[in-house]
Amino acid sequence: MSDLYCKGLASSSVLAYLAVIGLLRTVSGRIAGTSMSWSWQGWWRPTLHVPAEMDEEALLDLLEAEFKVGSESPYWPVKFQLGGPTDEFLQRLQNVAALTRSDDRTRADWWSSYGSETVERENEKGKRGVEFSPWIYLHGQGGQHFLDALRAIQNEDPKLQATRQRLREALFSLWAYQARAQSVLPTRWDPIDTQNHATCARNPNKDKNKPCMPGAVRLAAEALPLLAAVPTADGIAAPAYVSSAQVRKQGQPRGLEIVRDFSVVGLHFLPIWDGRVGIDTVRSLLTHPVLCSLEEASQAELRQLGLLDRLMPRCTKSGKYRRSTAASSCL
Repeated sequence: MSDLYCKGLASSSVLAYLAVIGLLRTVSGRIAGTSMSWSWQGWWRPTLHVPAEMDEEALLDLLEAEFKVGSESPYWPVKFQLGGPTDEFLQRLQNVAALTRSDDRTRADWWSSYGSETVERENEKGKRGVEFSPWIYLHGQGGQHFLDALRAIQNEDPKLQATRQRLREALFSLWAYQARAQSVLPTRWDPIDTQNHATCARNPNKDKNKPCMPGAVRLAAEALPLLAAVPTADGIAAPAYVSSAQVRKQGQPRGLEIVRDFSVVGLHFLPIWDGRVGIDTVRSLLTHPVLCSLEEASQAELRQLGLLDRLMPRCTKSGKYRRSTAASSCL
């Protein structure tokens, strides 16, 4: 058994938390019995437990072999954007369904995490297309597309590729943000992306040299197959997320207090569990109905599930751009 403490993945942001889940999912796919635990080190930080001899270099070897950075990913096809016509997305889903087997549903999990062909949205140009999962923040605003961001760190932008060194920086070092995004700002899952003009010397939206962590983004992308989007009567739903409209509809006093700021469009709920937990248990925690409850009575139920804490970053919208805030405890 090897224990690898990941100092860089402080769970104070959506990006870091998803990177934790993505790391666990990736290693579990190669080594059965892999688990993850949390410890308080100034913030909740994870330790990866691998039932084999493994050090930091061996872990990086595994991630390099799995990610194949520099080659095209089958889950992020070239020249395809999620905000396109519904018929085009549906055709992709049909092709994926034909390739999916009962013992390997990886492709289906990836594509179901993007959105649903049964729910449409109108983009900023007035055209209708597939509604995105609430975990996807880039909807084509300002020419920024989610799959473009992932393709950039995978194989299309040498300055942003998730190389071995950048994976090392994301996992085992305090984040220094040495990489700079020139054109596409990856994912907007990091609170550093939330730079309000009023608090900056110049307009941050015009800054073409933005800090980012490509290694963390590449790891975080691997968590998406655990976050399947589901069509509902109120639009698209996804695990560990509740929209502000749903909170207001439920009328819970605690929730109404949180979303009284109308720039908040939704809340993410990130479970911090006690002890060592495998990927199947994490999947169950992320989809558990009590996780997103803001009722006072739910706190006891959350502790019964074995949670040490529950973190709640807010999804905000300023103009046409979505961003994520830092996480706060709400157990």
